Amino acid sequence: MGNLAKGRLPGEQGIWKNAGEATNGDHTNYSYKTGFAAATLPAFYTLDLGSSMEVSQIRILLFDGLGHREVIDNRKYTFDLNVSVDGKQFHKVFGESPEHQGNGWFIIDLLAKPKIRFVQLHGTGNTENRGIHIVEFAVYDVAPSELPSSFNKKRFSVAQEQMPFLGKSTIFISHSSDNKAYGDALVDLLEDLGVESVDIKFTSNHAYGIGIGMNIFEWLKERIVEKPHVIFLLSPEYYKSVPCLNEMGAAWVVGNDYTMIFTQDFELNGKEFLSGALDPRKMGFHIDNETMLFHFAEQIMSIVNTKRSVAILNQKIKAFLKRIEQVTPNPVLASSESVTQPIAVRYEDEPDEVPGTGIESRLVKNVGTSTAVDKFLAHLCSDKAKACEILLIHYVIDLARVKLRTGWKTDQEVNDIKAWEEANSLNNELSTNYDKVVRMLEMRKVAEVSETTSNGNPREIKLAEELVQVFLDLPKGVEEKIKATVRTNADW
Repeated sequence: MGNLAKGRLPGEQGIWKNAGEATNGDHTNYSYKTGFAAATLPAFYTLDLGSSMEVSQIRILLFDGLGHREVIDNRKYTFDLNVSVDGKQFHKVFGESPEHQGNGWFIIDLLAKPKIRFVQLHGTGNTENRGIHIVEFAVYDVAPSELPSSFNKKRFSVAQEQMPFLGKSTIFISHSSDNKAYGDALVDLLEDLGVESVDIKFTSNHAYGIGIGMNIFEWLKERIVEKPHVIFLLSPEYYKSVPCLNEMGAAWVVGNDYTMIFTQDFELNGKEFLSGALDPRKMGFHIDNETMLFHFAEQIMSIVNTKRSVAILNQKIKAFLKRIEQVTPNPVLASSESVTQPIAVRYEDEPDEVPGTGIESRLVKNVGTSTAVDKFLAHLCSDKAKACEILLIHYVIDLARVKLRTGWKTDQEVNDIKAWEEANSLNNELSTNYDKVVRMLEMRKVAEVSETTSNGNPREIKLAEELVQVFLDLPKGVEEKIKATVRTNADW
């Protein structure tokens, strides 16, 4: 792919003058006035590569005066280079040593070729003035050809042991042995998503966990203290198992990140679940929910730094669902005493359905109320709905996208949409009209800005929680409208 940073703008765009000069690919035409991005120190320049990408080399050209003369400027810059997988926790890979300061080209080889999404330059000093001046900031998956020997350049290597934070994450599946068939299917899906078998802990299969002769409770204690990401496979049998409840309690005490997956027969209103160690308000999903499986897959791939194309991901999840259909849940349900029926709350003058659509008004206490969502669903079923609106909903559901990029991140989202359109043999109706549809979502009050730049400009929107809940059980009218729109926008 070459330079992964080319054409991208920093998240801190507002504090930089000519921010795009650093990533336009032109590193020869610069002078004391033009050809570089500039900001007042201290300053961050953070690039989002769009997804986790394998990075082998980073090149940074800090102003050295050679753009128009043969004499090197004597200024010395100091800076740190940080990387991140999630954009929240950054780790320094360069900038500790005095030899890491100066000007000109800094060529930094990442020998482990880690998969990272965010690359950040943190300018901290300049012996000449209070500014940081970046002529070129390039990130490569494959190292390009060498720079000419006449260039002012320095080269550094970062070994794998210098990046321990990029180590592999362990996935621990907490489950009842009665649900081994579900667990086996989950293990295969995790491996399909790129998780190494040695990083999956599933105690119902000796190949993935407990060694012969080991004490299971000591082993569990060791694994939990390592703080793996825990997948709780919750079922009626799980809450009848003392070892399972011990695992749950240990994970809760240590504070592991976790995902809740429910078997088809699991009762969400059971008193054991509502009063247990896990937060019942945390989003979980039933194991046969295709939409949420896509969201789960993205979460796992983010944890272990892997990537799959939309087409491949779709194939793997379809195969997983087909396998789950063949698993017969144990006929053990929560007792009638443990079941609390959901209480529907309706206004006196609220109709049972949105007129003319067959869509039930979703005024349920534990979901929330939103007439804006009802009106939006009615609009989708009407003749006024545009194809691009329907296709955006299809895209959101298909890939379990709760958040959408906008502002300077729009191009990244559009590129993902184009890949999705190609994988699903659709025309470019959505990718062409994406900006317009996003504005429509905000105007209809079913989405709101969830992330802004340092200048307050939006760069991400989040769908209303009520709308996301609707997507988990899509009204038939909307589902039929999506199918019809897909047929008419097929690109055969």
